[in-house]
Parts: sequence; C-alpha cells; structure tokens
Amino acid sequence: MTEQTQNAPIRQTITKGERIALIIIAIVLSSISVLAILETRNFPQIRLSADIGPGRFPVIFATVLIVLCVVMLIQAFRAEVVPAEPEEEKPRYGNVALGVAITALCVAAINFVGYPAPAAVLLFALMWLMGRRNIIVNALISIALTAIIYFAFSRGLMVPLPTGSLFE
Repeated sequence: MTEQTQNAPIRQTITKGERIALIIIAIVLSSISVLAILETRNFPQIRLSADIGPGRFPVIFATVLIVLCVVMLIQAFRAEVVPAEPEEEKPRYGNVALGVAITALCVAAINFVGYPAPAAVLLFALMWLMGRRNIIVNALISIALTAIIYFAFSRGLMVPLPTGSLFE
C-alpha cells in the first residue's frame, strides 16, 4: 500500500431511502425525548438537599438521546448519497405489520390474563416471524425467557407484574 492510500479519508455512503429513514428516526426519538423532559416537570419535588429527585435521570437520558440524534443527523447529511443497489430479497412489510399487531394484542391481553401467557405468546410469535421455524425450541425459549423476566422483575426487583382481571 502506498502512503497516499493509507491516509485517504474513508467516505461514508448512504442511499436516499436510508437518509430519509435516519431523519425520521431522529425526529421521532427527539420528539419523544422532548416530551419526556416536559413530562418530568410534573414529577414531585424532593425537599432533601442531598437528593436530586426522580425527574433528574429521565432529563439526563433524554438530553443525551437528543444529542445522539443530532450526531446521527449530521452523519446522515455528511454521507455521500449513492444509488440504491438492487435488493436480493424484498422486505417483508407484512411480517412487520403482523408483529406490531401481535404486540398490540399481547399488550392489551396483559390486562385480562396477566403477564406470563401474553409474553410467552409474543416471544414465540416474534421468533416465528423472524424466520425461526423450530416450534419446540421456540416454545421452550419463549417460556424460559418469560419465566426469567417474570422472576427477575417480581422477585428480584420487587416490581409487581400484572396478574390480570381473570385471576383476581
């Protein structure tokens, strides 16, 4: 290698679609961060001088997220736009929409049947949609992960998970 090629700056490339996606992601995440910052103003104030209060960390995290979104936007606009290469496999937007619908149904079902059953169904369905087709292994993984998450939150962190209205 010559000295000239070693020191040549590496130019990032991006397609027009990727740039648009990065812009949308940055706008959405920044908007959520601003809403989080505004919402923390309603948190109760702590009168202890040594305590920073419950709203401080969400503000810090939201501010860092906004800064990272700005960095992402700068990188997106600095990158050279190149034509998109023909894709070998078409994106499966139907699977994405189905995944979002299943997630929404499971979130709604948690109020009625509690956390464990909808969480296991959701994990199984998402693994299936991502192309993992082994039914037995998917079932075992989803049940194991649901149990680990349940015990970590309910026993380890003492966070009560929904039991559902059917079992009350």
